[in-house]
Amino acid sequence: VALMQPLLLDALHLRPDAWTLQPVQVLRHKAGRRALLEYRLRPSSGSDAQEQVLLGKLRFKGADRHGFRVQQALHARGFSLPWLAVPEALAILPEQKLWLQRKVPGVMATRLLRPGSGTELATRIGRALAALHHAGAHLLQASEASFLPHGNPASAPSQAATASSAPHGAPVQSTTVRPLITKRWTLDDELQMLHQRLREAAALRPQWAVRIEALIPATQRLGAHLLPNPTTGIHRDCYADQVLVDGEQLYWLDLDLFCEGDPALDVGNFIAHLMEDGLRHHGDIDALRPHQDALLEAFLQDSPQVNERTPTGWTLLALARHIDLSTRFPDRHHTTLPLLEYCEAQLRP
Repeated sequence: VALMQPLLLDALHLRPDAWTLQPVQVLRHKAGRRALLEYRLRPSSGSDAQEQVLLGKLRFKGADRHGFRVQQALHARGFSLPWLAVPEALAILPEQKLWLQRKVPGVMATRLLRPGSGTELATRIGRALAALHHAGAHLLQASEASFLPHGNPASAPSQAATASSAPHGAPVQSTTVRPLITKRWTLDDELQMLHQRLREAAALRPQWAVRIEALIPATQRLGAHLLPNPTTGIHRDCYADQVLVDGEQLYWLDLDLFCEGDPALDVGNFIAHLMEDGLRHHGDIDALRPHQDALLEAFLQDSPQVNERTPTGWTLLALARHIDLSTRFPDRHHTTLPLLEYCEAQLRP
């Protein structure tokens, strides 16, 4: 506390004699990799100021500058709408290997997308994902423009959607900045990662090894027939835990993997997580089907550049990856065989 208090006050430009840091709370911890910390700064007694609550995203190999810069840029460029935003990124503390953001209120969407519940939230999330991609298009364009003579963003080519097509005034001004999106994730990258995960799953489940390994050529064939969509900035780890719901306001969280890629990857990944959630918690891979359909319909309506047939293919690739995930967590072991059977049926020539 004694070490962090002056650093936090400096990051927030607060008077050092007017605030006291409370004991730090560890919200999440992955041993040797990362942690999520909560810092509470209380004002001195008699002050009218409100308590400041911050989150520190600690990464043991060093602060994640990429995620910080993406989140900061989205917030600064107007991705703070009455219905959709990202938490404000405040400062990087390199020596502490973390960066700070404001804590925002809300409940993870995972807890609200349940069998029998209304699909209005799923519709809003579909729109929110399309809006994130439109904002990502502008970040991508700004990154391209930064390499041009005189940094003229107006002349920068972009494969992604234009500002005029952004839903509900989704953000973003075109200004010259340092490249924000320097990473690209392709279908080949996805297949390479998936095939490695399937080999690992086969090694852990020798009784199904032949069947699991047969998904490698099957998903390769699927990939060969997937039509590419215009690339944009994508979340790349998109599922319901990454959406915080505060009444009518939604927040996107954890943009650490944000990169250039196919927008159908994000919506396919989100739907695959809903299917796995239905299977794991309710014994039915279609338990959340109404939410899946509502989300996809809203996403496609606001994403005219995305071929409506491609999300299904990306969903299957993500579901195949869940076979590996199911072998790594005891509470998912019962889903391995149903996931395998489902993927086999869908990928059968």
